[in-house]
Amino acid sequence: MTDHPNTIVAVSSGGNRRGIKSLIVGTCDMAMSATDIPFDLQRLAVEKQVQLVGTEIYHDAVVAVVHPSNPVWDISMHQLHEVFRGAITNWKELGGKDAPIIVVTQDPDSGTFDIFKKAVLGNDAVITPKAIVTPDDEFIEHVTEDAIAYTSEHGMKELKILSIGGVHANARTIAAGQYPIRRTLRLYRRKPVTPLGKALLDYFLAPDKGQAFVRTLGDVPVNP
Repeated sequence: MTDHPNTIVAVSSGGNRRGIKSLIVGTCDMAMSATDIPFDLQRLAVEKQVQLVGTEIYHDAVVAVVHPSNPVWDISMHQLHEVFRGAITNWKELGGKDAPIIVVTQDPDSGTFDIFKKAVLGNDAVITPKAIVTPDDEFIEHVTEDAIAYTSEHGMKELKILSIGGVHANARTIAAGQYPIRRTLRLYRRKPVTPLGKALLDYFLAPDKGQAFVRTLGDVPVNP
């Protein structure tokens, strides 16, 4: 809005599905998503005769987190799979103390859930029904002493981020494809693209503007 004084950009949260659906039905001008457009929303777009175009903006990671007091620092992808499907239920199986593992998960409509489920559990398992489903604004308070959860790597100063198979999530490991739970954030617009949509996309992709901000977050820009 500094670059375009006569423009107002209002941002709303609510998950990937909400954003894409709002874009299709015309209640927003653009939407960001970390997942491909779900089949049912692709079908809705066809019904509404809406064509969407997506552009990659940056790459980041989904991380496993625990309470800072938890003595565990690393977990393998197999262990993560077994914990979230409910097969491993005690921290002592992961080198921690003798205590039950509390599994915390995100809303199934969130893009973070979709990325984590696909990367960790695949199509052969579901998240344990004992898992606590928490909204974003209550996330940190649910990651108690014996809990494990997953989230975007941003703003996790209050929690401990576990390495996975000895690999820490950072810009280098994400860019190299070494960190196993990586996602790509895309900006979706309707065709034909509006002047506002083009201006915002230009801002996001500018190496000295949007892409510079991506680097300050520790993420991987698409335009280095």
